[in-house]
Amino acid sequence: MSQERYISSKEGAALLGVQRQSFFYYVESRGIRRRELNDGGKDQYEYNYEDLIKIQDEVKSKTANRKKSTVNKSKAVESHKQPSGKTAWATAEDLPYIYALDCDIYGLEYSVPPTRTIHWWQKNQTAIRVLYNEKKP
Repeated sequence: MSQERYISSKEGAALLGVQRQSFFYYVESRGIRRRELNDGGKDQYEYNYEDLIKIQDEVKSKTANRKKSTVNKSKAVESHKQPSGKTAWATAEDLPYIYALDCDIYGLEYSVPPTRTIHWWQKNQTAIRVLYNEKKP
């Protein structure tokens, strides 16, 4: 009977091509056999090499697919043209429009009319920032 080979978590993570945190996930979820070390070192266990070899292809294909999908998503984001926008401080003339927008979004009962906000706005003219599309449709 041949003796089974065990390796450290660092070696196991390198074998699977994953971070150590992911390595421990695979140990738990795939039932990788382990043995306890009595040397009192940082790693308390060693992991069965043959068990890790059995899941190596599966793990590497999953990580390769994740990397491909991440690359595809980043290309899609780059290709999507974002509308150009601008930002400015609200003026007294904007307050009725801001109130109308608040009413549409939050409802009349949760919006404060401009007759009240005008006094507050006069004291804090740089407190309301407005974002808008630069180009008109």
